[in-house]
Amino acid sequence: MDFWGYGNNSVKIRKAHIKAYLSLYCKLEEKLEEWGKTYQLWIEISNEDAGADAIYIHSVNPNEDNFPFKISNLSRCDKLPVYLRDVINLNEYKVDYYESEDDSDPEDNSEIIFVIQSLKNRNPLYTGMSTLNWTTFIRTAA
Repeated sequence: MDFWGYGNNSVKIRKAHIKAYLSLYCKLEEKLEEWGKTYQLWIEISNEDAGADAIYIHSVNPNEDNFPFKISNLSRCDKLPVYLRDVINLNEYKVDYYESEDDSDPEDNSEIIFVIQSLKNRNPLYTGMSTLNWTTFIRTAA
């Protein structure tokens, strides 16, 4: 939604885009429940780059045994940054995080990625090793 990263320089814009992601998440969740197949749905919010935020949908793939998707270093997030704390209802959503390493930039060691999932999610992300290639995901924009 914020492909140009305007939220990097404005907390107000950052919060507005996260609210839009949460709204889209709710709509997708409704449609996916109607679909009737097993899926995982989550939002990733980059702590460094608003342009990298995304919603992901993952389902069983007959070509690869990678469901449910697992993030090996997913950890519970006990303290949210202000731009998340003010817009995320922790009675409805779970927020975890992981550190993503950028192999293409040796100067930049890692980035915090927040992972948001509904508490009523029947197929949450699990921690553990994953063989899934991130490039196979579809980045969703609205």
